[in-house]
Amino acid sequence: MRNQSYTLEWLRITNMHKFLIYQTKEEADNRADEEGQLRNLPYWQDPVNITRTYTAPIYTLDGEWGLEVTEYTLTTEEEAQVVNDLNINKE
Repeated sequence: MRNQSYTLEWLRITNMHKFLIYQTKEEADNRADEEGQLRNLPYWQDPVNITRTYTAPIYTLDGEWGLEVTEYTLTTEEEAQVVNDLNINKE
């Protein structure tokens, strides 16, 4: 039973999402573009392609913009600013 509990705890921790919060959509879009460039997504090879970003900003009920960055390459400063939940309508 102890191993099962450990496994469930590990799954819970590894499935948590990471978000960065931005005051404007433009700031969030700029960070999403930066990650798209780092990943060399098709748009950045030729703008005719549509895949530009890895994730897109989400408008929050706080009037801010959250960007899901769980799989992003983050700076130390960004890691310190990560939150695990957004204030959004989850219906």
